[in-house]
Parts: sequence; C-alpha cells; structure tokens
Amino acid sequence: MDTYQQSEDTNKENHTILVWLALAVVAAIMFLMWDSLQQKTSADHIRPITITIDYGMSQRMFSGTFESQVRVWDLLQQATAISNTELKARNNFIIEKIDGHENGDGGEWRYYVNGTRELSPPFERMVSDGDAIEFRFEG
Repeated sequence: MDTYQQSEDTNKENHTILVWLALAVVAAIMFLMWDSLQQKTSADHIRPITITIDYGMSQRMFSGTFESQVRVWDLLQQATAISNTELKARNNFIIEKIDGHENGDGGEWRYYVNGTRELSPPFERMVSDGDAIEFRFEG
C-alpha cells in the first residue's frame, strides 16, 4: 500500500469520526432542549383555582392549582377531604349536605362558577383556567 492510499484511508476514518461526533453533539443538544421544553410545558399546564363553601353566616375558602381536566365535583371532594368536612350527595351528584348543613334545613346547596349559578350537577361541569367556584347554602 502506498503513502497516498494510507493518507486517503486516514482521511476517511477522520471524516467518519467527525460525522459521528457531530451527530452525538446534535443528539445531546436535542435531548437537553426536549427536557427543557417538557419541564416548561408541564409548568404551563398548572392552573389556579379557588373554591368557596359559603354556609350563609361563614365561609371556608380553598385555593390551589390543577394540571389537567377536572370537574367541579372532583375539586369539591378534594376540598372537603383536606378539611375533614362531611359531604353527602345524591346518586346524580347533586349535593345534599356539607358539614352538617343539609338541604331542607332552612336552605339548599347551589353552586356558582365565576358568579353565575350552574344548573347542571357539579359532576358535569368542567373547570377552566382561573375559575372561582362557590358552593352556597341559600334559603
């Protein structure tokens, strides 16, 4: 084998090494960008929420965040579980009793989203960004 052939083989080997090195660098950059994008995307899906239980003479407020699609009913269950508050509902998820205040005892439980009374059961209502949910015991 002559010197020219050895030089050409060495150049091909160096070229192959450079190509693989460049691919590795590009793959590493893409991995780092993907990881960063995933973290940002997860943070972007966190939404604030406020839930109020209004007993008429007093209120309990809960605030927090949620990350995925959630129903008003789910949030009420979480709020009452965290505060160790009794919650009773009919089979169709219509609220009958919260913390000793039962429908028919001088009032009825109704719920509002952003100040507007909702007529559908809380299980059917999905929560949106920034919603203020209020359960009121009204006479």
